[in-house]
Amino acid sequence: MIPVNSFDISHIVFPSNVHLADPTFNTSNSIDALLSADIFFDILRDGKYKLDNGNLILQNTEFGYIISGNTSRFSSGSLHCGLITKDFETLNDTLKSFWEIEEIVPTKFVSDELKKCDEHFLKTMARDTNGRFCVEMPMKDNDIELWQSKATAIRRLELWKDVPTENKEFLFNENEELVKTLGLSWRPREDTFMYQMNLQEVPVTITKRTVLSFISKLYDPLGLLQPIIIKAKMMIQKIWLLKIDWDQNLPRQEIENFQRYVAELHQLKDLKIPR
Repeated sequence: MIPVNSFDISHIVFPSNVHLADPTFNTSNSIDALLSADIFFDILRDGKYKLDNGNLILQNTEFGYIISGNTSRFSSGSLHCGLITKDFETLNDTLKSFWEIEEIVPTKFVSDELKKCDEHFLKTMARDTNGRFCVEMPMKDNDIELWQSKATAIRRLELWKDVPTENKEFLFNENEELVKTLGLSWRPREDTFMYQMNLQEVPVTITKRTVLSFISKLYDPLGLLQPIIIKAKMMIQKIWLLKIDWDQNLPRQEIENFQRYVAELHQLKDLKIPR
């Protein structure tokens, strides 16, 4: 027993035939020896006493009696416990989500049709006389019965011919609003995708936390902005290698790079991507 604090044992009455292995067991000190569990039970001998109403136990060993038990009632010292927390969870979760969304996950051949295509390729692949690789066309075993659609198609064509010319084109409303989906804006008339980012105002003090929080909110589920996203990741890696604190100001060069990057993001509103 190694107590945290020394305590008084003058009120404890020990049997006269007891020889303590450590007479100063009540004094807090450094550890003399450590015994593993397989050795500890080999040194135990017959002889066991309970002292102080069962709070302390004397056990005989090869080295003499050792004592163990609860010493909290003897200790007059008080324990102080302090806990300091800081909320990094929101930023960490956002940053983790940013990397997971942009991560390229390898495609796994799990469907039965893909497995059959793979087997078909291995069975029918061959090289012709010119050294080129050839593979037979994959054909499904079950024939699909199609309904007779010729008469219906002819009837629809005849009805379409009777439609006035001015109504044959599908017109979009000139003032039609953008359709927003998957973080993108779709302009139906031009059939193009556009990015409309709600960019935050860059604070005066730019720290590692500021940059990570800003970049982690970039959303590109379709991967159309990969050159921009990759540049952001490179910026994060470079800042991370500086090994500075979360709220420490970035070096001047990194601040200028980040400000230039944010300024370039505003140009995305002019980007139009055909669907």
